Amino acid sequence: MKLCPACKTELRDAAKFCNECGINIAEYENLHSTCPFCGAKLSGGKFCDECGAKIEQAPQNFESFDFGDLQAEAQKQLEEKERKEREERERIEREERERKEREERERIEREERERIEREKREKEEKLKRDFPIYNGELSKYNGNESVVVIPDGVKVIGKEAFSNRKHVTSVTIPSSVTEIKEGAFSGCENLKSINIPNGVKYIQKETFKSCGLESISIPNSVTAIGNDAFRSCKSLKNLVIPGNVEWIGQCAFCGCTDLRKLVMQNGVQKLYYAAFMWCENLEDIAFPSTMEEIGDSAFSDCDSLRSLTIPQGVKTIREHAFSGCKALENVKFSSSVRCIEEYAFFDCPCLKEVTLPKTIEFMKENSFSFYDLETIRIQKGWSYEWLVKNKKRYSATIAYF
Repeated sequence: MKLCPACKTELRDAAKFCNECGINIAEYENLHSTCPFCGAKLSGGKFCDECGAKIEQAPQNFESFDFGDLQAEAQKQLEEKERKEREERERIEREERERKEREERERIEREERERIEREKREKEEKLKRDFPIYNGELSKYNGNESVVVIPDGVKVIGKEAFSNRKHVTSVTIPSSVTEIKEGAFSGCENLKSINIPNGVKYIQKETFKSCGLESISIPNSVTAIGNDAFRSCKSLKNLVIPGNVEWIGQCAFCGCTDLRKLVMQNGVQKLYYAAFMWCENLEDIAFPSTMEEIGDSAFSDCDSLRSLTIPQGVKTIREHAFSGCKALENVKFSSSVRCIEEYAFFDCPCLKEVTLPKTIEFMKENSFSFYDLETIRIQKGWSYEWLVKNKKRYSATIAYF
């Protein structure tokens, strides 16, 4: 027995139409065996396998059925499917793009870390090459930099470590340095700027000889300045010697031709041979009250020195101490002076008047260029009668005070 596929009424054999609902049996079956939208054969499911449309049960009155709503729903379902597929593609593309961006960032960061590590390694290797350090002592500077910063931790700058490095213009010394050995910076004729750390106690022989220094700050830790320490620093203009410096060695500042002003603070006691000889532009000297002795040739040939006051405390003025000071016009001696040695003021043609206190116990006929003097003032009670007895030999007038 065959039933109507739509209303389930019993059909007569070979009937083409249902007597109850009136549908065309063949068309109805064809309608439900193929997709009404794309014509694809249906597998019996609720959705078309080809286009994805939802297959609705056909109405009882097939002839009056409107496919518009069904097609709209199918179109909506198709668009929804396409939207999901599009969003899935976009998600995949977005994730792929983010993955590539993340990998690129990681690559850049990795390369940056490698670059930093490489530069750090190269810097460390360069420091080892430029600054060979053994047991805290920098033995020699091998670099080509003009501006030099000595690494922290160095305790000693070795003998002639920077000697004759003419390309060096500036040096920064770390506070860890407590000793600068002989000739460490000698011959650095273009070295304009350098610091001496507060901790260095002694500026050794020829340490800064023939440097291009324009100024120098000597720390309070320094107690002595060695022989030739700053000799021929021809650009040095002003100088302050701190009071902790007890003595200044031979030729320490000899040949500093541009030195204009010298201040020695209280505490400095002694100047040795030629300490400031040939400082031809030196005009102003401030002596400390603690100085006891002015050494041989200490200020010899300081051609610009015009006036001089020997302070209370100085007892001895050694040979040639101020000889050859061509512009020297006036000298004042304190009552502490006991000894003026030979040629101490010899060849000072502009020195026309000198006042000698009676405290002087030793002086030679050639201590001054008496033939150039116009007035010699002698304190009453002075024992050097030879000067008075031989006054006819000089053109100077002798006066008492």
